[in-house]
Amino acid sequence: MIWIHAGAGNLQTLTHETQEGMRVTEKMYKDLFKEDLFVTHMQAGIHGDGSFHPFGRAFDVRYPKAAFKSSTLLVEFKKEMRKKLKPLGFDIVFHDGHVHVEYDPK
Repeated sequence: MIWIHAGAGNLQTLTHETQEGMRVTEKMYKDLFKEDLFVTHMQAGIHGDGSFHPFGRAFDVRYPKAAFKSSTLLVEFKKEMRKKLKPLGFDIVFHDGHVHVEYDPK
């Protein structure tokens, strides 16, 4: 299941590629951690220069709770995010409080 924070934006205004990236991320959370995905930001809000958020090409998610229980799980989480999303054209940035995922094919 995907939970979307109130005020995060509208799922329907994300590009099809970004929606697919979110589905892939949700499946990985469920398979690896048995947790729901919580989206904190999409296009709504204030974003920095060059951000893909206003164009429906980026979303932010919370880290899985399980990833904070052990450094091994956190490393596995980061590895899986890159493995699942990089081939689809996504850049992943791991911040302290969230993970930024943007569709940016090279």
